[in-house]
Amino acid sequence: MIWFGQASRIAPRVDFFGFFAGPKQATVEHFDYTRSDRTYGREPEVLVKLVAAGHLHPEIGLRDDWSNAAQVIRALRAREVRGNIVLTLDGAAG
Repeated sequence: MIWFGQASRIAPRVDFFGFFAGPKQATVEHFDYTRSDRTYGREPEVLVKLVAAGHLHPEIGLRDDWSNAAQVIRALRAREVRGNIVLTLDGAAG
């Protein structure tokens, strides 16, 4: 899996020829969270299982309560957060 963003505003460089040394079969899929016509059924489940098994290590840049979502989104748009954001419910941001 390749996951990249452009928080640095520098376009990532991906060597697709490097994939030939990898698996015999692969799927390249673009994820765009702004599309409302697409659902992502099994993918989140797979990601959670990979994290739980210790095979995927997401960088958590900020944990906060859902009630602060507006401030968190402002921080995200201002590029003040490096890594993923976790929004919790009922003050469990700890």
